[in-house]
Amino acid sequence: SVSSATTRELQKEAERQEQINKASGEAAALIAVADARAKGLQLVAKSLAIQDGKNAASFSVAEQYIEAFHNLAKTNNTVILPSNVGDISQAVTQAMTIYQSLSKNSVSSPLIEEKSIDYENQDGSLLKSEVSTP
Repeated sequence: SVSSATTRELQKEAERQEQINKASGEAAALIAVADARAKGLQLVAKSLAIQDGKNAASFSVAEQYIEAFHNLAKTNNTVILPSNVGDISQAVTQAMTIYQSLSKNSVSSPLIEEKSIDYENQDGSLLKSEVSTP
């Protein structure tokens, strides 16, 4: 009958609109996560530009090193470790040396580049995103 055909058509349209809304929501969530990550990276880059930031980075690397071994101790897995595993200062020094060599190679270029990206939803509305990239 005409009534059931109309009902089915409306139901299909509602399902299609639901998929569009879900996809738009997921896109907005991805953009929000990317924006937050970009802003976080920008703050880290600015912090590392000052001496106290480098000291904080060294401290953070040491903390992560200790935490990683703490987590390894909780597992029953067999793990192959370097012979100098207890020398945290050497691990931090090695990590910071790698960081410094990487940062020397990128001195000529800016740390963060900002870009504006527009995303169009299915309904034609625009989502605007400011993204900073290293």
